[in-house]
Amino acid sequence: MRVVISDSQGDNQVIIHRDNHEPFYAKIVDFSLGGLKLLCSDEEGQCTLPCPALKHGERLYIERCNVEPYCQLLSNLEVHVVWSSGDAVGCCFEIDNNCG
Repeated sequence: MRVVISDSQGDNQVIIHRDNHEPFYAKIVDFSLGGLKLLCSDEEGQCTLPCPALKHGERLYIERCNVEPYCQLLSNLEVHVVWSSGDAVGCCFEIDNNCG
């Protein structure tokens, strides 16, 4: 299952918490059972911003997610950074064995 999420599907803005780092804002733009793609954004989600320096494998926690029904799966779920480039970051879920 893979879902491309647009603004028309509701508020796709989330807050991302990092271990011992300042939280940042992002929008979920792509979601699958294996992971998700985020675009880093400003607090209102109006424009994209460069992501903070994220390390491969770094743990992130997603908060304030309103894209149902997917957010029930994401609420305070630990995800791991697979790649980060500019204003986008790709993550996989802790339950996925293919975090690479």
